[in-house]
Amino acid sequence: MSLRNRFRLLLGIFGVSVVANVLVSVWCIHIYVGEAIGRFELLTFSLWHTDRVRRLIDDLVTDLRQRPERHVRDARYRTLNREIGRAIDELPFSVGQPQDRAQLGRLRALTAELSSASEAYVELLDAGSLPEARALLETRIIADRVQPIHRVLANIGLESDAMLRRTAAAIGDEEARITTILTLNAVAAFLLAAVGVHLVRNWVLRPVRALTEAAEHHASGDLSYRIHEIPRHELGVLSREVNRMADSLLEIQNRLLEQERMAAIGEVTSTVAHNIRNPLAGIRASAQSCLADLPESGDLPERQADIVRTVDSLNRWLRELLQVTQPIELECRSTPLRELVGRVTAVLESEAQRRGIRFVIDESPPGCVARVDPPRIEQAVLTVVINALDASPADAEVRVQIRRQAGSDWALLEVVDSGPGVPPDVLERIASPYFSTKPGGIGIGLYLTRRVVQAHGGALGFRNNPDRGTTVTLRLPGAANVD
Repeated sequence: MSLRNRFRLLLGIFGVSVVANVLVSVWCIHIYVGEAIGRFELLTFSLWHTDRVRRLIDDLVTDLRQRPERHVRDARYRTLNREIGRAIDELPFSVGQPQDRAQLGRLRALTAELSSASEAYVELLDAGSLPEARALLETRIIADRVQPIHRVLANIGLESDAMLRRTAAAIGDEEARITTILTLNAVAAFLLAAVGVHLVRNWVLRPVRALTEAAEHHASGDLSYRIHEIPRHELGVLSREVNRMADSLLEIQNRLLEQERMAAIGEVTSTVAHNIRNPLAGIRASAQSCLADLPESGDLPERQADIVRTVDSLNRWLRELLQVTQPIELECRSTPLRELVGRVTAVLESEAQRRGIRFVIDESPPGCVARVDPPRIEQAVLTVVINALDASPADAEVRVQIRRQAGSDWALLEVVDSGPGVPPDVLERIASPYFSTKPGGIGIGLYLTRRVVQAHGGALGFRNNPDRGTTVTLRLPGAANVD
């Protein structure tokens, strides 16, 4: 998953978290708080209406008692009776229990009887029958109507009060439930934020820190430092490019150091060769002149011949030294590798027979062609085969395998000896200039071989075989046909 898509995923998670928090909070407020407020309003409204009916009845009783003393003929008692009926009809009996249909029916019946008794009481007062009116007020109105209404209203008030307490307790439970839900919601949001921070740390901060450390190491000159934990997104691509850049810089650095060293060696070599060649030429000329004047008998001619051979060996050594520092110019053409290897083994056949070593050439498939400079590659193969002869014991074999590299246009020429193999620390230094494990070797042959192969665009490789011996591989550019 790319870094952009991962950040989109994080934003989506945070967005869902925020929306979920808001929806849960609104739901809790709307459901629990709104329901609690509605219950309180209904119960408070019920208690207020109950108290209002009670006050209206008390006002009616007071009006009826004071009516004989005031000597009035108004209809206030009728207004109070109507208000009492309306107030009873407006009682919120829908709030579960305390009010049910029986209580409502009883209240309506009592208020209707109270209204009829009030009319009868006023008619007795208007007729001047005060004792009968007082008796009617105390019995039929107060005792038989008002007091039962008060008892019913008292029961309604008690039930409403109990309902109010139960509602308060339920609201407390709902408050605890809301607190739990909001706490869990906050914990979930915190966990999502923690997961987001962790993912950002792994996806961004850690790779950026690794890139920063790599840049610091490379800036300080430590080009061998590599980023090991490479993520699979854009920063991972950048990390791989940083490692590849360090590899390129290290290769360029090594190449520059090698060029500087070889330039210094070349300068010294040229000076040494120039200063030695002239005396060697004089020595060789003097030795040959003396050899011509000496009689054939005695050991002096052989000694003079040794001097000539030694001088020729020194001249060959000087030529090899000069070749190390000179640029390699190639004249490439399509060359059958089997024929090239045949010429090399033909030159070394007598030496191989003297040591009891057999040459085995294996070409698969036949007709493998490479585009190379034949003299240069022939000299390189000769150096490798000579080393294989030196490493192999008597009555052994040196195998030369010629083949195509699978899935490519490269031609592979592998020289396998039967020796004891090469120690790992030595294997890493093979083909370095002036490094040799042979007695009297100067370490130029394999170095020149590597230069020749690399000049063709190929590579020279070394590896120890599982059983015994070492395999030297020359990878050369292949060709389709012979020029």
